[in-house]
Amino acid sequence: MKVYPEPLSDIQAFNTSENILKVISGEGTIEEIVSEMGTFVNTKISTCLFSK
Repeated sequence: MKVYPEPLSDIQAFNTSENILKVISGEGTIEEIVSEMGTFVNTKISTCLFSK
């Protein structure tokens, strides 16, 4: 199980430095969490499509 947590801090640091880290709380219902994730992904897709 060390495979996942070992590089996690490096990944978080990189994503933070690139201003692309999104922290989503796992405290809500599955529907709330999936909705927040979907909104974030769709926002990023829209930003990429319209920034060209």
